[in-house]
Amino acid sequence: MDHARERAAELAADMAGVLYALRVEPDPGFEYISPSIESLIGYTPEQLMASDVPTLVRLVHHDDRGMVDQIVSAPYDEVIELSFRWIAADGSAVWARHRARKERRPDGSVVLFGAAQDAAAEASARAALAESEQLYRLVAE
Repeated sequence: MDHARERAAELAADMAGVLYALRVEPDPGFEYISPSIESLIGYTPEQLMASDVPTLVRLVHHDDRGMVDQIVSAPYDEVIELSFRWIAADGSAVWARHRARKERRPDGSVVLFGAAQDAAAEASARAALAESEQLYRLVAE
């Protein structure tokens, strides 16, 4: 590993968020995922990089899989931002805010480069707002 890659890996390890490179074509799988993934969802980078496609699919909450399709079907080099739930090693759903970009490499492979951050507070605020709006409508009626 050259110095730049070593330094990038060190910086990624110190980040609160998760950085990843997910190969979409051919042979889907993580090429890289930062160590901070373990504190977010309980899987080590090594476990995820060794995962097969069905395991990777199960990492995304079944109600949110369409959002992942939005990233995969987005135009190349367009940055997509959205939140969806990952399923943690303990079975719990963990909201994460993703910012990702799809790239086609010269060899023809397609990779998603992304960053994810814990979005539990954001999801909680959205739920509280929805509950408040519903209560307001009931009172107004």
